[in-house]
Amino acid sequence: MGKEQPSRIVKPRYKKPNLFVYVILLIGSWILSIIFRAHIVDRKALKAVRSIKGPVLVLGTHHAGTDFLFMTRVMAPKRMSFVIAANMFYDKRYAGAIRLMRNSIPKKQFTADYECVRSIKKMVECGISIGLYPEGRVSVDGTESYISISIAKLIKWLNIPVVMVKNLGGYLSMPRYNFKFHIGKVEITAKPLFTAEQTKTLTAQEIHEVLLKEMRYNEFEYQEKNHIAFGGKRPALGLDRLLYKCPRCGAEFQMKSDFNTLCCKACGNTATIDKYGKIMPVGEGIAYPRVDLWYRYQKEEVEKEIEADAEYSLKCEVGLAINDEATGEFNSIERGTLTLTRQGYHYQGETGRELRFSIAGTPSIAFVVGTSIDFFEDNVIYRFCFDQIFMSTKYNIATELLHRKFYKEIS
Repeated sequence: MGKEQPSRIVKPRYKKPNLFVYVILLIGSWILSIIFRAHIVDRKALKAVRSIKGPVLVLGTHHAGTDFLFMTRVMAPKRMSFVIAANMFYDKRYAGAIRLMRNSIPKKQFTADYECVRSIKKMVECGISIGLYPEGRVSVDGTESYISISIAKLIKWLNIPVVMVKNLGGYLSMPRYNFKFHIGKVEITAKPLFTAEQTKTLTAQEIHEVLLKEMRYNEFEYQEKNHIAFGGKRPALGLDRLLYKCPRCGAEFQMKSDFNTLCCKACGNTATIDKYGKIMPVGEGIAYPRVDLWYRYQKEEVEKEIEADAEYSLKCEVGLAINDEATGEFNSIERGTLTLTRQGYHYQGETGRELRFSIAGTPSIAFVVGTSIDFFEDNVIYRFCFDQIFMSTKYNIATELLHRKFYKEIS
């Protein structure tokens, strides 16, 4: 038998990142700030953040994959360890930089990852600050995602000062459905959130309530209120992966986006989106005026489906791919059927393979908008890939709603 390949998910060194790597990150953060016109809003609050001695827990709202660079700039000269989704170690865009830092803490998304928690604690004991995104993933629709009370419990356990960092405009600069740069304006805020003493005296529930308030944001509302243009030659590119349901005829997965237009292939309902994020119907078309409002409509429609059917299920043919430690790629294994019910996910492969994943402790899923869903089991990442129908977005919505309806008290 051949020698088993070591995992590409590298365990962290409990040290500050290499100074050379840190300087490169810092330069990158300044370049990105110039490109995205990012500026710090409250210098007084930033001064208070930078005056905190010793390790701190830095919480950030997760607008885009570039958030950690803005956090690096804000927290300078502290050199931090970032908690990073384990599947990022297989992403060619970021894996090299993550390994170079050598102190990133891998987290298996939306699973109880006790190794990650232990690594956070050990890093803090070594005097190193932690950068953490409580949502666990980049925002889907430009608004905040579910925040588990486990974050509040972690804050109490660590018993160190907590800082909050927000990058309004980050999602609009690099939207989840379209990773192309859209140049506009990013407002960075950083402020102390809890002292070490407060993490002792406040209950987990009290801390959680503060987090829910502080983590709240709406990128498209921010854009509309401030009338900020975000440039891009094709603002609607990829939007059909997120906005899959036609508000006029109700057809699903018939939306087609191109340049600045979103059109339903079933009924011809057409809308345009401009650089200010405003969606406008064409002719007799029907459209919601913002992306987040259209996405909310889809959630409401799925919720109606769940309430109307006690045996609600979502079923689709998928391809199954598994991570390859030798190449860092995902290798296609077989095809099968992926079914979601209140009990969770059930995959039935053509070769007889069966996989099951509970949603009892899973308020959300790791997914690529429209195209794939990831699940972790031990060191294996199971990636379920959709072909032409952009189903993963609806699976994500249904997962969140089913979890909230049947398992909210568990998570």
